[in-house]
This record gives sequence, structure tokens and C-alpha cells, in this order.
Amino acid sequence: MRPHPRTVIARFVGLILATGVAVWFGVSSFANYQWSQAEQSAARGRWTRVRGHLERYLTIRPSDARARLLLAEALVKDEASLQHEDAAQSALRHLELIPDATPQGATARVQEARIRFLILHQPAAAEKLLRHAMKLDTKSSDAPYLLWKLLDLTGRSDWAEETFWKVYAVTPKRERAERLREWYMSQFFPAYANPDLDRLMGFLSGQEQPSVKSEFQRLQHFRETEPDSPVAHAAVAKWFQREGDPKFALQLLDEVEPKLPAPFDEPFYVATLVAILIDLGEFERAEAVFERWPQPRNGYEFLKWQAIILDELRQQPDQAVEFYDRSLLVWPGIADWRTQYRKAQCLTRLGRVPEADATRNAARKIEKLMEQDYHSELRQAFGNLIDVRQLRKVCDFYRELSRHQELSAWTDVIRDLEGQSTGGN
Repeated sequence: MRPHPRTVIARFVGLILATGVAVWFGVSSFANYQWSQAEQSAARGRWTRVRGHLERYLTIRPSDARARLLLAEALVKDEASLQHEDAAQSALRHLELIPDATPQGATARVQEARIRFLILHQPAAAEKLLRHAMKLDTKSSDAPYLLWKLLDLTGRSDWAEETFWKVYAVTPKRERAERLREWYMSQFFPAYANPDLDRLMGFLSGQEQPSVKSEFQRLQHFRETEPDSPVAHAAVAKWFQREGDPKFALQLLDEVEPKLPAPFDEPFYVATLVAILIDLGEFERAEAVFERWPQPRNGYEFLKWQAIILDELRQQPDQAVEFYDRSLLVWPGIADWRTQYRKAQCLTRLGRVPEADATRNAARKIEKLMEQDYHSELRQAFGNLIDVRQLRKVCDFYRELSRHQELSAWTDVIRDLEGQSTGGN
């Protein structure tokens, strides 16, 4: 007796479903095996094997963000299989496939930034990724830390305070003294602040120590790798101005300005050009450039140059004093003894002699705190971050400088060290 057609169809559908389940189970088991082997190989540092397992895994589960993160890491660390830049580009392609909305989105953007900055030497591209990552994950420690270092290495240490305190807020207690020491070097000896990163990126070799020359080589290299970056060109120009050649600094910017996309949207570029023009006595052009300062119009550099323009170019000393006062409240204004002397001269012209004398005395005090001999001794105090007696010298420096935030932070470090020495928690 032949089975009913419905029975035949039911058996056929059942067979298909059973086959599908078996295939699905087999594929799933294969994928799980590849992921497990990739994790185990990563734990052992066998990056070529990690790549192989994950490439097979992703043919089955291409949307797995965790796998793409790990594969990007393997590509960068697997020195035996790929050329350095090829590996970086391959890693970037995997990271770019991870959407912002996934739990791994912010981490992927940081990893992209790390590759673009540390391997491909593209700080402008990396900076955009880091600022985006910080919006995706406001509690991230990796993004602000790398952004701080990027600002240092692109000649913008003076622009890094807000970023540093974001780093410090999420720094574990055991690492805070080290971070504060890094912050000191960042602000007072920026060209020498990051020797390990300079070596990692190839700007220093072996035991070579940072120098003005190595700083220039780094900045010039960034200018070559990102020729469309206003920051890169401004950083090189600022280097020449600082080394006593503002005329050549201006020539560099004048030559490149027509080729740059929206250079006046970048405040660092505007600030650098204004400084060079005033240094050269081209006051009318300096004022015209300053008027192109982008929004938001705030921060130390904007306030300082607004004060100087009002004082020395527009002959408006009353308004200038207001902006001098505001600039000196914003870091690194408190350490800028030259601007304090300018303010004193402005007050003198207004006939406010007692205020001028007090400002001039404050400037002398800061100028003395910035002397090389003083900082040579201070840097020795930073040599041992568990020596309370030496660290008190650091506190004295920040107290004299009226930097209460750093003073409070170092006081906390000392208190913790004293607590440990007496058996406290």
C-alpha cells in the first residue's frame, strides 16, 4: 500500500529539517572550536595560529565583533607573517567593520586610533577616532590617555590639561604618582616627556635620548604622513619659531595655507600663526588672523592673544587687563611669567601702579620657579615615587605655583604612602 502523499511530504520535510539541524549543529560546533582554539593560541602568544582560527571562524560568524577585535590584535602582533604596514591596514579593515553601537564599538575606535598613530604615524586621523571613542564611552581610560600623549607628541602639550584630568580621574591609586610625574614632564619638558613612545614609533633608536633634533624629526615626519593636517604644519612652524626663526616659520605656513582644507577651523593653527606674526611685527595681519579664530573662543591661547591684541595693537588697556586676568587663571597661564609682565606694563600705563608692582613681583616669583637649576633638583625628587621626603619638594613647587589641583593630588599620594608605612589601609 502506497503512503498518502501528505505522509510523503511530511517525511520529506522532516528529513530536510533533520539534515538542516545536523548541518547547523556541525557548523556551530566547528565555529565554537575555532573560537576556542583562537583564544587558547592568543593566551600563548601564537598569533599566526590565532589568525588562522579566526579567519575560519569569521566565514561562519562574520558579525562577531569580539572576533574581529582579536583578529586585529593578532594581525598587528604577528610579526612573522606580514609586513608591518600591510598588517596594520588589514587590522584596520577588520576594526572598521565593528559598528559603534556594539559593546566593542568604543574599543574598536581606540584600537583604530592606536594603529593609525603608533604604527602608521597619522595623528590627525587618530585624534578624530579618539575623540569619537570618548563620546561612545565616557568612562574609558585608554582613549583619553592616548589622546593626551598624542597632544604631547604633536606640539600641543599646552592644550592637554582637560584631557589629562580625565585620565587622572580613572587612574587607579597605585598608578597616580606615575601619572602625575608624566604630567609634570608633559608641561615643563614636553620635548623629553615621552621617550618610550618615541622609541616605539622609531623616532629614537637604542639608548638615544630625546632632544630638540629628535622632536623636529618627529614633527616633520607627521607633516609628511598627513600633508593635509593644519596641526602638523603648525607644529613644525611653531618649532622653528621657538628655535629663533619666525621668518622661516611664517614662510612654511604661507606656502602650505592655500593647499590645506579649512586651516582656520583649527585653533592651534590660528594661535601659531598669530604668535609668529606678532613676533615678526606684522600686527595688522596678526589681528586679521585672530579674528578668524574658530568657535568655541575660549582657552588659554585665545584669552592670551585677545589680551595682547587689545593691549598692544588696539590700545584698549582696560579691556586688555580683563583678558589678561582670565588667561592667567587658565593653565598654563599661571606659569606664564612673560604674560604676567605684559599685564604689569598694561597696568602701569593705566596708572594702577600698586597693582602693577604686585603683578610684577608675582611674575618674578614665577620666573624664578621656572629656572633650570630649580627644575634639575625637582626632577631628582621625581626619581623615587615612594620617598615622601622628596615628594614634599614637589608639593612645595605646586604650592608656590598656586596649582591647587596638582598640590591636592600629590598630597593624597603622600598620605597613602604614609598610611602604608604605618600599616594603614
